[in-house]
Amino acid sequence: MINKLIESFQKENLISIKDILLVIVQFGLIILHFLSFKSKDIFSGLIIENLLGLSLIISGLILIIISLNSLGQNISALPQPREKSNLITRGIYSWIRHPMYLGLISISLGNLFFNGSLSKLTLTILLIIVILIKVRYEEEYLIKRFPNYIKYKKKVKL
Repeated sequence: MINKLIESFQKENLISIKDILLVIVQFGLIILHFLSFKSKDIFSGLIIENLLGLSLIISGLILIIISLNSLGQNISALPQPREKSNLITRGIYSWIRHPMYLGLISISLGNLFFNGSLSKLTLTILLIIVILIKVRYEEEYLIKRFPNYIKYKKKVKL
């Protein structure tokens, strides 16, 4: 069933296998963050690590909520922009090019500090790598779709 869906999308040139794999890996890593693994603790449960972790999680959630609000109907989990989307450069996007990804990284780091273990550290590193790959790939699409994205990218560094 999934193969037929992928084939139909590919025939219509809507998405590529790479798009789908990046999204599956990203969401898989996010889900794994919230599962408990028996692993050696990195932190000894100090209050400062818990407070830092909670602060990062809350900050990440706020970034994601603001991002979702700013994107509106332009939102897509895939790196490729939607057919009738617009380039959003106002609001949070005037300061941060990918605030939703930054929010995910912030939540992941917060989870690491809050529930510090080697498995959480590994998941955080893997998620950051996947997000960096996805950002690079997504920006190739954005440059093709929105010629003014290059100017926006130079203006908004983060």
